[in-house]
Amino acid sequence: MNRYFVYCRKSSEEEDRQVMSIQSQIQELKSHAQRDHLEIVATLEEAQSAKTPGRSVFNQMLKRIAHGEASGVLAWHPDRLARNAVDGGQILHLLDTGKLLDLRFPTYTFENTPQGKFMLGIMFSQSKYYVDALSENIRRGNRTRRESGWATSIVPLGYLNGRSSTGHKIVTQDEPRLHVLRRLWELFLSGGYSLAQLLEMATDGMGLRTRKTKRRGGKPLSVSGIYRIFSNPFYAGYIVYHGQWYPGKHDPMITLEEFDRAQTLLGRPGRAKPKRHEFAFTGLICCGACSGASPLKKNTIATDTDTSTTTAPIKRVRIYLTQVRPEASILLPQFGLHRPDGRGQDWTRVRTLAQGPAERLSGAVHPGSGPVRRDVRFDRRSGLAQAH
Repeated sequence: MNRYFVYCRKSSEEEDRQVMSIQSQIQELKSHAQRDHLEIVATLEEAQSAKTPGRSVFNQMLKRIAHGEASGVLAWHPDRLARNAVDGGQILHLLDTGKLLDLRFPTYTFENTPQGKFMLGIMFSQSKYYVDALSENIRRGNRTRRESGWATSIVPLGYLNGRSSTGHKIVTQDEPRLHVLRRLWELFLSGGYSLAQLLEMATDGMGLRTRKTKRRGGKPLSVSGIYRIFSNPFYAGYIVYHGQWYPGKHDPMITLEEFDRAQTLLGRPGRAKPKRHEFAFTGLICCGACSGASPLKKNTIATDTDTSTTTAPIKRVRIYLTQVRPEASILLPQFGLHRPDGRGQDWTRVRTLAQGPAERLSGAVHPGSGPVRRDVRFDRRSGLAQAH
């Protein structure tokens, strides 16, 4: 006598969608099993789409069938078992190898014969065609809605998904949150507040909370949440999908120019590129340890005992030259620097002081006694260095 697994599946993982689907399947399948006197090993439930492979409960059921725990499956319809070629192929393979002997459906009659397996394969293909065609129809409808200026998914904070008097899906304003968000946009565009400050003001001072749903929401904004608000073109009146912008029919909260300025403040694409500074000896001085170029950074200040970072208008850089390339040797006399020997070793310390359009360079040579210093001014415009 064959032993059966009862397999029930619904497509949506949301608890509030297709609530009665699993329960009605179990009730019908149990009645079918009692009427035909079938031995049930276990009842398996799953809430996941069968469009793509990867259902954990279904795969575990096939493994248990392969191990001999059962030789049949009882389901409501063949499309409950498979809507893709991989899962349908696994069932047909188990039938071919004799590990799966019978399939029972209240809505479909199956016989384990060549003709029966052929018709079962057609049913699996038809189930796949149905879900593929449904997906294509949904994409076409969503594309039409976007081109008409309406969102096709849940709208961001400050707006609500609603319906017009004629029953069409539209976007309405969430008035209590809308005023708070408008104020946050004004403060952010002023440039005087950081995102951390705005988040604290929104949470503690303005009482802003996320939209409450049946399962989630009603909580303060997160750091990533406020970033999403200020980087979402929806607030400027546009719907973006796969990089394409569609003008929306909802009321914008800001203008497109204000949105572009917000992206500049956030450092997102569209922000002006940082300027590149050219320094003396660029590409001529190399590190004696790794032979790599020794970059001079204007935001680094160094002293004899400590090195730190500053954003002060006057910035200094100190580097130690342990190797000087031959092509750089001709520049050393201009700055009063000398090579104590001819083997490339140099105990020269160069200090750069950036003051507006010119750079002050101080050089010190250590031939074994006290340092000898000379002050020079390097003019960027003329490219000449003058000692004084």
